[in-house]
Amino acid sequence: MSADIKTGKQRAIKTLCVYICNYCIFVNMPTVFEALGYRFFFYSNENDEPIHIHVGKGGAEAKYWILPQIAEEYSYGFKLRERKEIKRLVIDNAGKIIEHWSRFFE
Repeated sequence: MSADIKTGKQRAIKTLCVYICNYCIFVNMPTVFEALGYRFFFYSNENDEPIHIHVGKGGAEAKYWILPQIAEEYSYGFKLRERKEIKRLVIDNAGKIIEHWSRFFE
């Protein structure tokens, strides 16, 4: 492999890493709480939407609106039983979610 090709690949990888790192800095995902293996979080760039929470476990993710009322926006990869479990956790922790969201976006 020529030095020019290797240098070009290294430059591309470095550029990609800088781009990814810069993106991660600006799009933080604060964790509100974890329960039963689920992670409840939000994206730091979503303050233009009503209060909501994302839920992740393994490769599955869901989104629940908290206000004006608790409702599932979407769910990918969770079984019905898990979705019911998640909704119960969201309902039980709605106050904590609202408080964390409000403090973060003050």
